[in-house]
Amino acid sequence: MPRLSAILLACLFLQAPSRTFAWWDLGHMTVAAVAYDKLDPAVRAKIGALLKLNPDYWVWIQGVPADEQERAAFIHAATWSDDIKGRHD
Repeated sequence: MPRLSAILLACLFLQAPSRTFAWWDLGHMTVAAVAYDKLDPAVRAKIGALLKLNPDYWVWIQGVPADEQERAAFIHAATWSDDIKGRHD
């Protein structure tokens, strides 16, 4: 029985690191969506103007209805710092 417990414990430890990768894009974008919905409309407008300065803005809103573009850009911008890590421009 102690051997079975040790095997189960080892399996749990081996499984744990894979869960840490769940934060990446989906995690950042989920938090951004919740945060955007809590922003004051005036603050949303200021953020929207700043996001339009980003060269990736037009990619972020591609195919998004006009009334959802600022929200989509804000949510997608949550991954921007990770996206630029591999760039060499």
